[in-house]
Amino acid sequence: MIAIHVVCALIDQGGTLLLARRAPGQTLAGWWEFPGGKVEASESSVDALRRELREELGAEADIGDLVGFSTVESGGRLIVLEGRRARLTSGIGTTPVHDALTWADPGTIDRSTLASADIALLEAWVQRYGPPVYPTVLGAVGNTPLIRIQTLGTGRNTLLIKCEGNNPAGSVKDRPALSMIRRAEEAGRIRPGDTLLEATSGNTGIALAMAAAVLGYHMVLVMPENASRERVLTMEAYGAEVILTPKAGGMEAAIDLVRDRETRGQGVILDQFANPDNPRAHYETTGPELWAQTKGTLTHFVASTGTTGTLMGTGRYLKERNPSIQIVGAVPGPGASIPGIRRWPEAYLPAIYEPQRLDRTVEVPQAQAEETTRLAARAEGLLMGISSGGNLWAALQLDQELTGAVIVAVQCDRGDRYLSTGVFGT
Repeated sequence: MIAIHVVCALIDQGGTLLLARRAPGQTLAGWWEFPGGKVEASESSVDALRRELREELGAEADIGDLVGFSTVESGGRLIVLEGRRARLTSGIGTTPVHDALTWADPGTIDRSTLASADIALLEAWVQRYGPPVYPTVLGAVGNTPLIRIQTLGTGRNTLLIKCEGNNPAGSVKDRPALSMIRRAEEAGRIRPGDTLLEATSGNTGIALAMAAAVLGYHMVLVMPENASRERVLTMEAYGAEVILTPKAGGMEAAIDLVRDRETRGQGVILDQFANPDNPRAHYETTGPELWAQTKGTLTHFVASTGTTGTLMGTGRYLKERNPSIQIVGAVPGPGASIPGIRRWPEAYLPAIYEPQRLDRTVEVPQAQAEETTRLAARAEGLLMGISSGGNLWAALQLDQELTGAVIVAVQCDRGDRYLSTGVFGT
């Protein structure tokens, strides 16, 4: 039996694949397929695929990884179909052998309309590159996008936002919340059915409430009464019990109350302020993600001084990879009261905080944090919270000083948690 080697391109764009339908008079007329063609004896499959894409699509492409092989018998011939991942580097020009092209979601492609040999390649692509299926929502924590700031700033530097609002419970705190519960389970401190206690300004509580709902814990959250209504309702939606303390007492009063409850045997405190599994989550996930996403080029990392877990864990990892990376803490300016950006009294300073890990701090005024929050939404399409606006404002101050830097700021959470505060105006 004669064997024919055919190579085709699985061209992906934004999670979709390019399919071509054979024109009347062509072999397999009317069937959808991946673009490609025969490999001649004198050429490699990569060269053959580049040639075929020029001839079929009038386009140039980068040819990537081997996706897989498929075989089919036709007319006494064995066709060996090789699939390779590809990325177009030019627009599509002519399509002389096709009467239609379409970008299709791999999960919704009608297999009955696809050439049989291409079905196996589609399944191989989905298995290797398609979106993962997680056993629970907790599997979606982390691997958040890094987005470039386009309109704000001087243009002399690369400004990037780590969009932690894309975590399933909507904030950077999803990472330490899951880490603290999992590690407490491993240590035998807690088990499903127990009551967990935590003082929170909002985001850690929401993240813990989500994780507790999945893992089977009763979550009691204590927070100051000036927390936004959206935060309280979100915690309660996850099934948590929420206790509000007087505004005048701040976070310190909330901390005192959970400590008193634990002393009375009414639950176990995870204690985001002293728990090493808080910064550990960022050392193991946020830091490596940023290093990979920037290909090791970032020069400055900016995050707010709440529990300081993000700064401590991410900063430690980045410094180990490149000691010259600057770790910058956004701290509240005089009189500022920004949720998630704290200047702690000495008696309540988080035990996980190691001041020597910070290269510098930037004081963030209340008005500038709020204005930058609004600007991010209206100029960049980034709806984020006020502490995120503070982080971005601090990054913009660095942008004023530097040239050629790669500055990453953390979007701590989403802005929909602050709609009722009036920060976004009318």
